[in-house]
Amino acid sequence: MMRRWLPALICLAGCGDNLDPGLDYDLEVEAADVSILYPLPDSLDLLIAPDEQGAFGPLFPEAWFPTAIGPVDIGTSYRDMRLLALRLDPCSARKACNPEVRAIFQPVVLAPGGELTVADGAIHVFYDMPEAELVRFLEQILALKKAHGGGIAYGSTLGPQPILVATGLDGEFARGLHALVLEHLGDSRIERFTEFNHQIPARDRWDFYLFGRVDADLVRQAIATTGSDEQQVTGTQTDPLLAGGIAGVSPALDSPVVAVVDETRPPDVTDTIRTGFARAITLQDPTKETSESIDCVSCHLAEGARHVGATEYGLITTGAFQSERSLDYRRDVRAVTNLHMFAYVGRNVSVTQRVANESAVTAAALQQRLSATR
Repeated sequence: MMRRWLPALICLAGCGDNLDPGLDYDLEVEAADVSILYPLPDSLDLLIAPDEQGAFGPLFPEAWFPTAIGPVDIGTSYRDMRLLALRLDPCSARKACNPEVRAIFQPVVLAPGGELTVADGAIHVFYDMPEAELVRFLEQILALKKAHGGGIAYGSTLGPQPILVATGLDGEFARGLHALVLEHLGDSRIERFTEFNHQIPARDRWDFYLFGRVDADLVRQAIATTGSDEQQVTGTQTDPLLAGGIAGVSPALDSPVVAVVDETRPPDVTDTIRTGFARAITLQDPTKETSESIDCVSCHLAEGARHVGATEYGLITTGAFQSERSLDYRRDVRAVTNLHMFAYVGRNVSVTQRVANESAVTAAALQQRLSATR
């Protein structure tokens, strides 16, 4: 359902050059300005649907929803999908250094108690954008922050966007952000999307797919380092607050990370466990590994391997990514089969160290670009 105030938002988007009079370019760019996780509202209508029309077409058209390989989660459909997160990146590894905006869509449904909850799985959409426009997008977000975020503390932990939490998805900040999404994004700018779905929840089996643009189409492509256009992870059903384990990866993954999260991992630390833990730390360092150098499963398992190594084996994190910015993040569900990196599991927030690290790098880089425009 389209919001009643959408025409006004489209007008606002078209007048974007007037959004930031007197913007203080010394205003700090924080992680939650470049990695925006929407809070879950009371009403589904307050979340942005993928078929909403932007300046560059629908945000994610139904024709590209990959139903042929299964729904994102059992019993969900395209009509359940909603935009739950945005991430800005001025220099992604795709095409060496590619400015882009990423959007995470997940299925949002009604729980038995009537509240909104998020079904498992996600579609991660990558939109190309000229760097100058990406910087402009951030300027517009900061203008909204200046206008509507006064007195709202961001804190040091990356999680749901603080102004959206404080003012709601029907507030002025959310409305302005909605306008900016429609101004800058649309299907003609989509260069890639990835999907991971929960095809066999009873055994915690996850399937990963990558789709890349070839002329006018988006087609399945090989996942980095694998030579395959699909990866599967099968896990152990367990209490979501416990680590659990991984029963198998297909195609077989030659990575020491798998040993750390294996459901039959040994009770005592071994050299293999130490090696896998160290590899997980490296995988979460955006200055050492990128989306073009690691496969989906390794990237998504690194968080669980880091957690298991630290909590079960008492391993000390050495050589991890460092930043003057906070690298704290919120992750409510610690199971290694929680593969969500910047999203929701039910109503639980799921952020990873990798995303916190990337957000610190991005915020610093965009801070420098803004300073250069003064």
